[in-house]
Amino acid sequence: MIVFFATYLTKHKDELRNIWKGFLKPFLILSPTILVLLGVQSHLSASVIIILVVSVMMIVAGSRVAHFATFGGIGASLGISAMYILAKFFNIGTYRLTRITSFLNPWADAQDSGWQIIQSLYAIGSGGLFGVGLRR
Repeated sequence: MIVFFATYLTKHKDELRNIWKGFLKPFLILSPTILVLLGVQSHLSASVIIILVVSVMMIVAGSRVAHFATFGGIGASLGISAMYILAKFFNIGTYRLTRITSFLNPWADAQDSGWQIIQSLYAIGSGGLFGVGLRR
């Protein structure tokens, strides 16, 4: 994906300032790939990383940051809303909603989904940023 978009951005460098040719068209090429990734493997983190890497590549190549601010906010809102609706009403991807809610409030389910986050808070609380070293 990175090599494909690097080639695409190199060949279409003069179109990057245009909202349709330089912004929406590349993301319309990227979106089906991301949706297939989400549908087949339920790998949300890989999809988010691909979107972020391509976004940074497009900004560095010369796209307008205002396009990313506008459409990124709208896209993120629609994506989060779609995940919530699918999880709540259609029971699809409920584990994603559980992971997000346990991240936001790990104490709500301290023995199950919030356990690892709480343990990391204990580790940082007792060891600080650099730890306490080896103890005997």
